[in-house]
Amino acid sequence: MKRRLAAVLALDTVGYSRLMGADEEGTHARVMSALRGVAEPRIRDCDGRIIKHTGDGLLVEFASVVEAVRCAVAIQREMRARGSGDEPGRRVDFRIGINVGDVLVEPDEIYGDGVNIAVRLESLAEPGGICVSHVVADQIEGKIEIEFVDAGEQALKNIARPVRVLHVKLPDGGAVPLAARGAGAAIPSTVPGFRGRPAIAVLPFANMSGDPEQEYFADGLTEDIITALAGWRSFPVIARNSVFTYKGRNVDIRTVGRELGAQYVLEGSVRRQANRFRITGQLIEAETNLHVFADRYDREITDVFAVQDEITTSIVGALEPELLRVESDRAASAPQLFSAYDYLQRGLWHHYRYTAEDNVSAQDYFRKALELDPSYSQAAAALSVTLIHSMVHRWQKENRAIYDEAIAFSKRAVSLDPRSPHARYALALSYFHTGEIFVAIREMEEVIRLHPSHAVARANLGNLYNYVNQPDRAREAVLLALRLSPNDPRKFIWMPALAGSLYLLSRYEESIEAGRQGHSMKPDYVASLRYVAASLGQLGRASEAAPYVEILRRSDVDISSLRSYLARYYVDTAALEHIIDGLRKAGFT
Repeated sequence: MKRRLAAVLALDTVGYSRLMGADEEGTHARVMSALRGVAEPRIRDCDGRIIKHTGDGLLVEFASVVEAVRCAVAIQREMRARGSGDEPGRRVDFRIGINVGDVLVEPDEIYGDGVNIAVRLESLAEPGGICVSHVVADQIEGKIEIEFVDAGEQALKNIARPVRVLHVKLPDGGAVPLAARGAGAAIPSTVPGFRGRPAIAVLPFANMSGDPEQEYFADGLTEDIITALAGWRSFPVIARNSVFTYKGRNVDIRTVGRELGAQYVLEGSVRRQANRFRITGQLIEAETNLHVFADRYDREITDVFAVQDEITTSIVGALEPELLRVESDRAASAPQLFSAYDYLQRGLWHHYRYTAEDNVSAQDYFRKALELDPSYSQAAAALSVTLIHSMVHRWQKENRAIYDEAIAFSKRAVSLDPRSPHARYALALSYFHTGEIFVAIREMEEVIRLHPSHAVARANLGNLYNYVNQPDRAREAVLLALRLSPNDPRKFIWMPALAGSLYLLSRYEESIEAGRQGHSMKPDYVASLRYVAASLGQLGRASEAAPYVEILRRSDVDISSLRSYLARYYVDTAALEHIIDGLRKAGFT
């Protein structure tokens, strides 16, 4: 691998995801035409080397920074002339970033901060604009007649030192640079008054049906998602009146994020054909324009409001684990933690790794969050849940004092924020694992009333319904949880509830399949295997059950100890005896 000094140009298409959501084939054709008919010829004219195509953009290396800037200006001028007659919703705009620096070179790739800064600068550029580092501006001074607007030093993501950023003032007027509009600062990473939590903006969903009558559905869906996210209470949500000012406008996501102070932007579209709706949604990190989540929902129209409710619940349920993952990954990679929110996210990162060591680390971070902010309800709730998990997963010996501490923290979380679904969930889980099953059901149902998309609450409710011998309700609850959050890292904990419900319904083959799936997700978590072994026992396949029975014996030595453990939860004795009967037939004695 060689190292050399090079000018790096990063180019991408503005609003590509939104354009694709509206017209996949047409957008792909227009973008490819612009890249091949405008960008690539200008790059060849200026002796640039295309390193790679990025789907909707390019990464290019130049030996001369002067040629890199000349190329960028030529591309943007030609794109402006080419798109002057396009409709706002169909127009293709590029944005370009240029930097000069050391790069590591391979035959088909280049690496290093020289590249990373160019990519970050591209995300700062306006639609149709060019953004450069101060090094570029210094090196072309006097060589090209071009003006810059200085946006000052910017903290660029994953770049150690701030970079002085300038926007090119194109000879024909070009895109209005950020600083010229008094908006030179990067998107604020947090909203004042929200303990450092990043905010979400939900743009009005676009009505792609060509039928003005469907505007009400698109607007209603947007309002319902805003309301549901606000009820979730993990992240502040920009108010409806603010986001609806963007309705019908072709806006750049970064501009929206900067103007609203939102770190994440959710956008989408609604299309109706005959008796079917197609709804698309995508969550985008505003600073980088990178996708966090995208999905499509197709529904038959029977009851419009029921469809609207179902889609809202599905979208919000899918967003939760994705946002938590992104934020906890960010906190995990941060060199320093400054706020209670940072400590919470670092703790969640450890919590979701589900190991004994990570559980201890998670507890430490949650306690530090509470030291910084004793009124932080979500941190108190998270600490309560982590303490419960330390016992449930048998990472430490049973200890009533730990259960009492968990209950105390969950009650503290509820007292700090009675309408927080996180606080209510922690309280429900505390009651769940201290044997107060009917109280736990009531509290878990309250979580879902506050936050219908709370997938993990629905999955736990499935377990609770099993314990009172209501397997039909249990199965329905877990299947809905799996639909709401199909990629959730907690699925291995949910599958025993599904396997248990199928077992209690005497659907033994299905229980075996669900239990094996759960065990494959995390082999050291054996709860699913109780129902696999018991189902095989009921089917007279004890020899097939033998390996599972041996695994169960490592955690519960005999049927008597396992029965005592299950009796803490299964308050319905008929359900408990049904399970014990199957395990005995499987050879677990």
